[in-house]
Amino acid sequence: MRPLFELEKTLINVDWKVLKIKRVLDTPITDGPHETPELLDEGIPFLSAESVKKGKLDFNLKRGYISREDHGKYIKKCKPQRDDIFMIKSGATTHTWIFHYYDCCFTS
Repeated sequence: MRPLFELEKTLINVDWKVLKIKRVLDTPITDGPHETPELLDEGIPFLSAESVKKGKLDFNLKRGYISREDHGKYIKKCKPQRDDIFMIKSGATTHTWIFHYYDCCFTS
């Protein structure tokens, strides 16, 4: 195992076991669709990296709405749920981490 950086050493209890994150998750790490679906005037909210402001999802900044059919297709790969953690990798919001505290249905 590689040595931890000095800062990491101060943040980790010496009795803790250091593991790879993929070994401790109940849900696998995944990503959203790599396509922009047909956007509609109503339906399921479709959010993107631009919907993240100040560490939160801003539903007022949604890209639009998608059909239930598209939503059903996309959640097979990635189904956002309460208490999920999102790492944004797009444009100016790259490397922003947010916690998902919402109970509503959406696709990202």
